[in-house]
Amino acid sequence: MTIGIGAFGRRAGAAVLAAWAEAERRAAGDLHGFAVFTVLGADGEPESLECQRGGLATLRAQYGRAQAGRGRADALARMAEAEVAGVITSGPDRPEPLSQFLAAGPAGLVTGHRLPNLATAEGVAANRAALALIGKGLPPRHAVEAVLEGDPDIDAGLIAVTRTGLGVANSARVQGRDDLGQALILAADRRYGLSLLHNSIAPIEGLAAAVAAAGEAVLRQAWAACSGRGTWQRITDASPFHQAAGHHGRLKTAAKGAKMTDGVGFSTTMLNERTIEMIVTGYPAADDLLAFIHATFPDATFSHVLWNFSRASLAMLEIGDFKDLAAAGRQFAAARGADARTAVLVQSTADVLLVRAYSAMTLDLRPMAVRAATDRRELLDWLGA
Repeated sequence: MTIGIGAFGRRAGAAVLAAWAEAERRAAGDLHGFAVFTVLGADGEPESLECQRGGLATLRAQYGRAQAGRGRADALARMAEAEVAGVITSGPDRPEPLSQFLAAGPAGLVTGHRLPNLATAEGVAANRAALALIGKGLPPRHAVEAVLEGDPDIDAGLIAVTRTGLGVANSARVQGRDDLGQALILAADRRYGLSLLHNSIAPIEGLAAAVAAAGEAVLRQAWAACSGRGTWQRITDASPFHQAAGHHGRLKTAAKGAKMTDGVGFSTTMLNERTIEMIVTGYPAADDLLAFIHATFPDATFSHVLWNFSRASLAMLEIGDFKDLAAAGRQFAAARGADARTAVLVQSTADVLLVRAYSAMTLDLRPMAVRAATDRRELLDWLGA
């Protein structure tokens, strides 16, 4: 599997990282290998991080906040703030230099999937040919279309990104594949955008939509924070400015939902005298969930908890966050009683496996004290609710 993701707008770097994390979490293909993550700085100059193995985990280990103080150790945090960003990633051990797979310059960057570094009929790498056209003033959409229409047999799909727009296209050859996924998201006023292309030997239904939604959540929240507005947009069928097509189907579009702080919603309801349902919507970060726990658990009269993430994404959470959440929950374990149970309702089988794995690594609870599933009735029966 190869995936390329590009974004522009406030915190585009963070959006690409969030979408990349969602892809690695959900995809069954060969990710977690080589990667090139590139942003354009405020001065227009590109900055890149690369690895041959380990994907996002390797970059986080080498350049994340936890390693601050060692050279470029805080690079990811800084690059997350960039307004133009892109990544290409796939399996391990690709030909050097890895920079050949993602072209970048002051005018923008070009990522993609399959082999965007292949030479066109003119003898120039497809990604660099598109970047050169952007440098001459051609809009990104027209740049990628010009390159791929000029060489329909090239095995490549391209995503071109500038500070004001993006373009995405597959060659005619790639369009003939039956394992493609793609997404294009543009805000109605063009203040941000995100696109992705991927192929997969083992396609997963809805992968492109889920990955794009994770990235868009960051872009939307960044603009909401800047403007002082916090609105969460529910996935429905009403808006003209999202597209996602290909093997994985169409991404449903976003219409305005209820007003919520920082794009995240919380509510609770008592299912019976011993069981509370804690409902989460949007794209919560660990701090949001910790605040929800500390606002709900201190005065608890319940024993069992049903965490309802059926309208929420786990894309913003990492293993360290699960450890913090487990520690917070343990503070109130005694008050809940020795037979306390915690159920987690999630959207997909991939999320079920994720919760199970993290629970096994982080929760000091007896077997069966935590259960995750996509079936609400199954969890209610387990809780006795």
